[in-house]
Amino acid sequence: MPAHVGNFGWVKGLNNRLRNYQDLNPTDKVSELKEERELDAKQPVPFRKFLFAVSKHLMENEHWLSFNRLCLPCQVDYDFIAHTDTLASDVRLFLKKNNMTANEDVLPAQLPRNANEDNVFSDIYSQVPTEEILSLRETFQEDFNMFGYSFEQDLAKILTGKAMG
Repeated sequence: MPAHVGNFGWVKGLNNRLRNYQDLNPTDKVSELKEERELDAKQPVPFRKFLFAVSKHLMENEHWLSFNRLCLPCQVDYDFIAHTDTLASDVRLFLKKNNMTANEDVLPAQLPRNANEDNVFSDIYSQVPTEEILSLRETFQEDFNMFGYSFEQDLAKILTGKAMG
């Protein structure tokens, strides 16, 4: 289940920010996102509205900021960057390159990923119009580049999921 689903403390604040944004920008895309019920401070935020809020920076919550904005990585001269996807092998590589040893029992286990990425893209993002997904590119493109991911490949998975319906 995506992290945004559920009734967290920031739901009321986000609904209020979305409502204020609607009032200030009546012709913006958020007006197309209106549902039968008005934004209610007690209701969970629908996924499309959540993505909209992230793309418009309506939530300055560290969980939804890009790493580039959150950590200012270009201001630090890193010697080594590990990816969480490959953390187990990255830690071992780091130790090897620095002539260090560690007991195997303290190193992260090398486990295959259980997540089926194609299902995530087709099940969740296929419900969102493509132009709304594209608005996230501007927010997170530097992160995609920095970590060696491709927005275009992920978008292709989403579009494939939409085509398969």
